[in-house]
Amino acid sequence: MSLVLFTGQSSEDVMRNFNNFEKSLTDWMRSMEKLRERMGEVEKGVQGGGPVMDRLSELNKNLNALRTELADMTTRLNKVDTTLGSGENPMVQFAKTMEVLKKSVAELGKKTEDQSITISVLEKRYQEYMRPLDPLKKSIAEGEEAIKKLNVELELQKKNAEILQKSILEKLTDLDTLMTAAAGQQESSSKLLARVENLEKYTGSPPPPEALPKEVAEAAAEELARPKTPEEEGYEAIGGGFYIRNVQFSSFGASARIVGELKNLSETDLGMATFTIRIFDLENNPVVGQDFTIKGFKNKDVKPFKEIIPGIEPEKISKYTVKLKGTY
Repeated sequence: MSLVLFTGQSSEDVMRNFNNFEKSLTDWMRSMEKLRERMGEVEKGVQGGGPVMDRLSELNKNLNALRTELADMTTRLNKVDTTLGSGENPMVQFAKTMEVLKKSVAELGKKTEDQSITISVLEKRYQEYMRPLDPLKKSIAEGEEAIKKLNVELELQKKNAEILQKSILEKLTDLDTLMTAAAGQQESSSKLLARVENLEKYTGSPPPPEALPKEVAEAAAEELARPKTPEEEGYEAIGGGFYIRNVQFSSFGASARIVGELKNLSETDLGMATFTIRIFDLENNPVVGQDFTIKGFKNKDVKPFKEIIPGIEPEKISKYTVKLKGTY
């Protein structure tokens, strides 16, 4: 036989209601946990979001208030549980407490639903805030790609600058060699001129060797016997022990003809030697480059060459270079 209270509820009904309340409270706690997870995701997504973070802070305060109310209800339930355990029969008061708790749970459920709606709105606003950043992200990606291309161009320019620097150093070396040879030739010419002037004092014109004093005749013979340097003979070094002179340009239709002489002082008899001609226009821009080959080029040989340079007339040529390309 069940105990019936003056409230009209039996003890079984009270316990059933209590179990239902406990289940509802568990479901509510799970909903709170899911809500807390969604709040955490939104907080991660809107770090530094200004108004969005302020709204989330306000929601967090509301959740703390709900937690406080829940803690208060838990305390009251503990008191009820203690009273039941002591053997007292405060069922009427407990039933009233249950009604209050049901009402509080309903209010908390409504607040939880409101908080969920607010979070959905915030998530939508966050997506709207992030949408204008897409063009900026695209521009940043394009800028990074442009920087990569610029770095490639800079590396290429650096390599070209190194090649140009090396070429300039080679030309400076050739110029130093030429200047040294010119200085030696000038000194030799000065000595020779002084000797000729001394000889002309005797007759007013260059005398025959037998009419010269012995020491003057010996000096003249020594000068004549001394081998001349390529520079003294009018040659210009082009690298690899080869020299060039008497280079001339002439018209050949709408093209140019180049002729000259090459001398092999490489101390090697060659079956074949290949050279490269480069032609520069009046603005010192290279416009034509071509190779030519001389066969059977022995050491100390002098070989003439003649080539047709297509596409440019002699009067439009500012300078030229002839360099050794290879020997075989």
